[in-house]
Amino acid sequence: MLVSHTLMADGRAGGDIQIDPSRISAEGGPDYPLLVVPLDNDLHPLGPADGSGMPYTILNASCELYVADQTHRLSEATAVTWAPQRVTRVNTAAQYTFEFPLDERRIHRIEELRDGGDLRLKLEVCFTLLLHPLVARVMEDGLLRSPHRPVAGVTEDVRLEPHIHFANATFHIEVAQSDWIKAVLPGLGYDRIQLIEVPRLGAEAGDFAKSVQALKRANEYFLRGDYGASVGDCRLAIEPIRKDLDLRGRKDCSPKLLALLTDKEESDFLEGIGTATGDWRLAYKANQRDILTHQRSAS
Repeated sequence: MLVSHTLMADGRAGGDIQIDPSRISAEGGPDYPLLVVPLDNDLHPLGPADGSGMPYTILNASCELYVADQTHRLSEATAVTWAPQRVTRVNTAAQYTFEFPLDERRIHRIEELRDGGDLRLKLEVCFTLLLHPLVARVMEDGLLRSPHRPVAGVTEDVRLEPHIHFANATFHIEVAQSDWIKAVLPGLGYDRIQLIEVPRLGAEAGDFAKSVQALKRANEYFLRGDYGASVGDCRLAIEPIRKDLDLRGRKDCSPKLLALLTDKEESDFLEGIGTATGDWRLAYKANQRDILTHQRSAS
């Protein structure tokens, strides 16, 4: 849903600024991940929307990015633009693009706060403006007239020296889960890394709480580079699911999980998880013993 604010400076309106959450994207992949947020502007001179107000120039725009209700910013960016934008007439269209640098740690933090749902973001936008105050209008007869009374026969505008002013706007937006997973995460490199979301259950979680803890440990091991231990905890996370399915009779199977079994192929896959996990444990432990033996002999 489009989120819009009025650009305000010197107590006067200067047009509309908008962010469309569905147009947020990402680029750079895992090597240089960037969250890309476009900002659309429909501007006019400060004051009445008829264009008779004070002209101004946007020198630059910056933005701080926050996730959900966090007090510490996650990233910041300066708008990508070719030149200052001068606003002297109505319907002055301008688009700015903020490219927020991320890294693996910050992406993980976003996913932790998103918690499997829509992503809530706060963006603090700050425009640096150069105002061009109009003092009077010089008429054909050489007389000065008030700038607030537009009349025919103006030959020259008398203006004060331009001065700097800052205009701020805060956007609270939500990126839909489907847009985030399909349109944003691939640009951050997650088209090469499979993202699996496990829903958090309520009081009926039971053994599934162990699955959640195992997945948390798996992620910590992965970030530390211990990929063997990470795979092991991923398998441990699956075991309570297999147990609950009760593939032999399914009498005590949770209705939610039972509904996931749509054909025999899925049943066969889940049934083989236990054997595969046991085989992997033996191979992993044997490999760890070989590594320790090699380290001791080398020392």
